[in-house]
Amino acid sequence: MADGDDNFLRLTFDGGRFADHVIPVGVLAELATLQKLISVVARRLFLDEHQDQGRERMPAGFAEEAELFLAKTEHNCFTAGLVRANGSSGHDRFFSAARDLSIAALAASAGEDSLLPPGFPRDGHELLAGIGRKLRDDEALIIRSGTGPQARVTKKSRARLAALVKLPLEIEETLEGEVEKLDDAKNIFTLRRKNDKLEVHYERTDRDSVAEALSRRPLVGVQFHCIVSGSGARKATHVEDLGLFEHPRANVVKKVWERLDHISKIEDGWIEG
Repeated sequence: MADGDDNFLRLTFDGGRFADHVIPVGVLAELATLQKLISVVARRLFLDEHQDQGRERMPAGFAEEAELFLAKTEHNCFTAGLVRANGSSGHDRFFSAARDLSIAALAASAGEDSLLPPGFPRDGHELLAGIGRKLRDDEALIIRSGTGPQARVTKKSRARLAALVKLPLEIEETLEGEVEKLDDAKNIFTLRRKNDKLEVHYERTDRDSVAEALSRRPLVGVQFHCIVSGSGARKATHVEDLGLFEHPRANVVKKVWERLDHISKIEDGWIEG
């Protein structure tokens, strides 16, 4: 390995689901997002340095050098130590610089009036805003190099960072609720959860399930995994694993409805004329 140990990058998943020294498999996708971010920033740094040569393409093997490997885990909540592959082409400094620049950009969101560090490329804004998308309210992701800078990513810091790069805040969530309205022309339905509503973009393959939930509400609702974006009029996209569930008090509601139906069919004058 290029680093000889796990000091290229260390990520600690803190609080919430990680307090028992375990990590949901799906959350490990954060590692892939961070790898892609560092790769994009390193690519831009390389091209900027060679712009006087008119270079527009990367050297062979550059993408492979950006690949990160999980080399070590620790149980202080959950820490992942990452290393890079062997690099003998002299590009290590671009990846180290990209790592430090990315961490500095993430750390910038800790302050209310912070700015992104000079030199951070616009190409990386969307990936930067995506770091920590899988975190819940009580969780944090601490990112650091072996001896360099450190950033603590939380839901609050992500909101500031999204505003900084002028992108909507995106959070991965599992939602459930009632289908209140269905718009087939736009592939959108309105999901109601207690006092909350949001617009959901669904796949055509899920249309029958959504329609069934609408026709049988409130006895039947929908649950699904998605990306929620925005703060005011929130929207849910990238819907996956949509399924139906029965309201926990469905049997009680059915009995009430049956009783009301029975009463509605009683003829006038059934009691004392």
